[in-house]
Amino acid sequence: MSTGATYLQLSSTSCTGGYGYTDYEEWGDLLGGQDEPNWAFSFVNNLAGGYPEYQWNYMQTSQSQVTLNINGDNLQVLNEQFGLSTTLCGSGQDMCSITLPLGQQGTVSGTVLKFVPGAVGIQYLSAYALPTGYKATFSPSGSFLAGSGFTLTLTTPSSGCPSAAIGIEATGDAVGSLPAPYTTYRFQVWISGCGGGCVAWGTPILTPTGYVPVQKLRFGNLVEEFDFTTQSLMVGTFLSGNTSNVSMLVDVDHGLLYLTPTEQPIYIQNSTFQGWLRDPQNLTTADNIFDPVTITWIPVTSVKIVNHEADVFDVVTNEVNDFVANGALLDKKT
Repeated sequence: MSTGATYLQLSSTSCTGGYGYTDYEEWGDLLGGQDEPNWAFSFVNNLAGGYPEYQWNYMQTSQSQVTLNINGDNLQVLNEQFGLSTTLCGSGQDMCSITLPLGQQGTVSGTVLKFVPGAVGIQYLSAYALPTGYKATFSPSGSFLAGSGFTLTLTTPSSGCPSAAIGIEATGDAVGSLPAPYTTYRFQVWISGCGGGCVAWGTPILTPTGYVPVQKLRFGNLVEEFDFTTQSLMVGTFLSGNTSNVSMLVDVDHGLLYLTPTEQPIYIQNSTFQGWLRDPQNLTTADNIFDPVTITWIPVTSVKIVNHEADVFDVVTNEVNDFVANGALLDKKT
């Protein structure tokens, strides 16, 4: 996001410790496993000599820092020349979401923002890391000025219900010896009408910072999973939560959980069995539900089928692919 700054002025005082001026942009990967930004500030007017570098140079540390090195003591920072915004959630890589039907088209409108004075030409718009089965086309496709709007027509796959993170990339015109700058924007696509086992809207899902309603989870959010090998919680990543609408739910323990009657495994124990029960409609008051937070068992005191229309979410994570819903251990749908 633009800070409004147009230049950086350095003091003429010499640095101590044997170092001269070092002008650079640094990005730190504090959590691990993140992508480096797909844009960089534009550095011009370096008068101290040396040739500027415009690529990310990796510095392996305990936090996997990445830096972009630029030499010079008279440095102007143009900041981002342009950015991207959509009607989904504004500008930036906010990973907001859109729900589209399986095998159909949807449109996303947006604007290429202009952050610096003057004409900023855009060479083209494109979709990066587009998952298999998805198709994306832009209008206009290229050769326009920043400040203009665009429309993305997105076609979802015809089968498989694959949720995905769709990225939009805008590439600008090169200026002088500078490389063509670019900026990116991402959003999450959920496929509706997939059916199968799910948890109801409003179900609390455990994350490292506490419970979050399932409908507020977004691609890349951290969630808690349970590792049976270590018998402890572990941190995973939320990948998708395909939505569908149902007219019937199973009410477990007077509102502890609202689940689809079938295909939503729940970890239970009774006098003859311990493991995953595939269909919650088969729960009885002779069963106990596993609480992975306290490593205890919750008695099932009530199981009732309710005729209630609701949006439900199929929770998919990236590690052992189970998750904690309001103190109960659930698995991906079967």
